[in-house]
Amino acid sequence: MKFYFLLLLVFLSIKVSAQTPPKASPLFNNSIVATAIDFIKTSDTDALLNVQFIGQESKEMPDSRNDILFDNNTFVFKANFSDNTTIEIWCHSSFGTSAAAKEYADKLAPRLGKLPDFMRNNVNHVVVHKGDEGAFAESEANFFVLYSDNMDVRIENNDLEETVFHEAVHASLDLLHLNKTGWVNAQTKDGNFITNYASENVFQEDFAETMLFVYTMVKHPKRLTENLEDWINTHLPNRYNYITENVLPRTLSVNNFSADAGVSVLDIYPNPSDKEIQVVLQNSINQKEQIHIYTLTGKLVKSIKIFRENNKIDVSSLSTGVYYVHVKGYKLAKLLKK
Repeated sequence: MKFYFLLLLVFLSIKVSAQTPPKASPLFNNSIVATAIDFIKTSDTDALLNVQFIGQESKEMPDSRNDILFDNNTFVFKANFSDNTTIEIWCHSSFGTSAAAKEYADKLAPRLGKLPDFMRNNVNHVVVHKGDEGAFAESEANFFVLYSDNMDVRIENNDLEETVFHEAVHASLDLLHLNKTGWVNAQTKDGNFITNYASENVFQEDFAETMLFVYTMVKHPKRLTENLEDWINTHLPNRYNYITENVLPRTLSVNNFSADAGVSVLDIYPNPSDKEIQVVLQNSINQKEQIHIYTLTGKLVKSIKIFRENNKIDVSSLSTGVYYVHVKGYKLAKLLKK
């Protein structure tokens, strides 16, 4: 009896350790200015249609430099997007003229157009002040605040897209997820943080910091280095799963990465399969590419480097269901896992 009890303890300890990521220090100080990663590129497509000048109105314009809340002659613009979403951009009256204010509305609007639509749909407006202060967000009122000089610096360093994404996460998603049991449990189980900023501000910044990395992995596979993706999968698996299963699937699907598929057809056999598949490539081999397997919601579940025309992949660990197999230059192929 004692032997079986000890055996049970060993089994449970193995099971717990398998679910607990190894401890690791944060990789970066913060996700944006402390990395050289261009998560969201200026060349990425955006949904912006146009920016309209609405007029001058009295608006609440919070400013980290003072307690003056109202601005009586705010320049109000409306950014219109191809998915029927709109976001108002409120530029402080200190810009002086509508033309000077519109310069910054025009700088901001394409970056708003690069947000996933479900985030953009939850952002009410953006406040833009003249000056060089750091951005901040008001999650309860669904808006965030930028400063013109800081915007220019971020544009020069290819960081404004990421800044807009980070603050938009706060404005659109914090209230929906920060206190969710699933997210809090994921933080606790992982125990690691991708940045020092996340580690030092667990309840305010960890979600937005982690979101940028996970979003990039799902939306733009291979844009992050393989080592970085491996680190995230190894040290933040529970948060990765929470975000991909509860935040991103509403908009990030195979449609987002099928645009670069070519005319060649992948030959996969056996299909259906419960253990191993072989992926046959008809074209010349490019060993810089990879074979990716995605869920129907766009979650990347497996990747292997291309070695030869006929590549074997173990799929026994995948749950039963339908998956997509993707190789750059080929049409998406469906895989049925038994």
